Amino acid sequence: IYPEAPETVNTFYQDHLLRVHSFVRLEQDADTLWVSDFDAEWLQNAAQKGTVRVSNIPMDGAMLLTGPTGELQAFVQKYAKTPAAFTEPAKFVRTN
Repeated sequence: IYPEAPETVNTFYQDHLLRVHSFVRLEQDADTLWVSDFDAEWLQNAAQKGTVRVSNIPMDGAMLLTGPTGELQAFVQKYAKTPAAFTEPAKFVRTN
């Protein structure tokens, strides 16, 4: 997932949007979907402490994960059930 490009005539800004893959955790119950992503602060703290080791590039308050597919899959699988690793979920409810 990634955000839509903003409506602007500033091509410099548009040219520097980073299109990357995102990891999100999904939970579903009937007509409700909860979506949360990895918490940037948790990830940075864990990487600094050495408890999380994943190839990355620091990016202005965030981390761009750069490891090969297998490394990233192992990282996601290892921390998928760690509540502190994720942000508060956004809630989406089906209305029709």
